[in-house]
Amino acid sequence: MSGDLEVLRLPEDRGRWLAFLARLPGHDVYQRPEYLELFDDRVAPAVADAFRGRPLAFVLEDDAGLALHPLLERPLEGIACLEGEATPLRDLVSPYGYAGPLLAVDRPGDARALAARFAARCGDRCRGEGVVAEFIRFHPLLGNAAHAVWGAPDRRGDVVVVDLRKDDAGLLAAMSDTTRSLVRAAARRGIEVVAGEPDAPATLARLYGETMARRNAAPEYFFPDGFFAAMVAGLGDRSALFVAREGARAVAAAIFLACGPNASYAFAGTDVHAPASAGRAIVYEALRWARDRGCGTMLLGGGVGAGADGLFRFKRSFSRSLLPFHTAGRIHMPEAYRALADRRRRQLDGCGRHSHRGPAYFPEYRR
Repeated sequence: MSGDLEVLRLPEDRGRWLAFLARLPGHDVYQRPEYLELFDDRVAPAVADAFRGRPLAFVLEDDAGLALHPLLERPLEGIACLEGEATPLRDLVSPYGYAGPLLAVDRPGDARALAARFAARCGDRCRGEGVVAEFIRFHPLLGNAAHAVWGAPDRRGDVVVVDLRKDDAGLLAAMSDTTRSLVRAAARRGIEVVAGEPDAPATLARLYGETMARRNAAPEYFFPDGFFAAMVAGLGDRSALFVAREGARAVAAAIFLACGPNASYAFAGTDVHAPASAGRAIVYEALRWARDRGCGTMLLGGGVGAGADGLFRFKRSFSRSLLPFHTAGRIHMPEAYRALADRRRRQLDGCGRHSHRGPAYFPEYRR
């Protein structure tokens, strides 16, 4: 098999990145360069270190097909366990959301072999360039966790998906009785859902921040001022930001993403006094928006940390269809990984502290 592994970087390789994606049908917005740029540490330094880095994509093209893997590269210099020491070591993480590798083959039987070659060459490149570890968030709709060559996938939980190949009556029929009633009640209550308001990003930023504070969310889930405005500007018509108003008051807001056949629920926030019908009315309008632009499926996602919590139950009230969500951690440099992880454990034990990131967090040295 011919073909060398390439590494694409932004901004210089944007055109080639997009050209490769054009040959990978079904890719989602999370794998596009303009999405990864939202987390580029050169332009978004206030995004938490769990999610920011330098965008790159590994690409392999050979006789069997084409593979592309989008990631963010993060320096280890500055992590807590190194206590200010300089180091050339780095790690990799999938962008926030659902990404993972993309494959296109002429013969379906070649997919696993191509994935194995791609994973092996990515691993060799990482070891040669000081990349200690890699954390991958797979895409439930694309099923790209199926090839275990990326490390043993960990099933984190289930996510809710909505079949959009229905008229309005069909979308309503798929909902629970309570949610369907609340969607209809929103109109009677005078709640209006609008998209495209100039101040909508600022509204979402405020409501999202208030919602995360009420839920005592981990620090990395707070995004900086301007983040949602950058998302709307960067993604253009691949995003839609809806605001629910009760009279003049904005009571809920959410942003949804779409690319090709796929749509997804990205970020949302509600006022502490928002009626239960407001958020449900937004999701219903977003389902109609995604369907009308040609998407076949809406990925609503799961609960916090992929758990079966109140957020998951809210999303499941729109559909009973579920898909598994997987992640995987790959250790490319075992000795360096163990040394860093041991150092972080000693650091936490020595000061009697507990990290808000649990003991199962990967990579362990970033706890």
